[in-house]
Amino acid sequence: LELVLRAARWRGREMRIPRWLRLTRTQPLPELPDGVELLDAHLSGGTVTFRLALPGATSQLDVGRLRDAVVRGGVVLIG
Repeated sequence: LELVLRAARWRGREMRIPRWLRLTRTQPLPELPDGVELLDAHLSGGTVTFRLALPGATSQLDVGRLRDAVVRGGVVLIG
């Protein structure tokens, strides 16, 4: 994570920091779990929004159990 001070606000007054004087700090973040990838991150109105990609998941599905559950109105646990 890289933080850059671009402006300071105090009592409703804002002072922009010139580019040559901007302070930059880097903060290491914990690693993402295996297979998880950061796709995008941006700042919007004071909130950081990000998107992650998760690895695909596969599971075997018993079609007979699924059919019986649908007929009964029950639940089939997948996984």
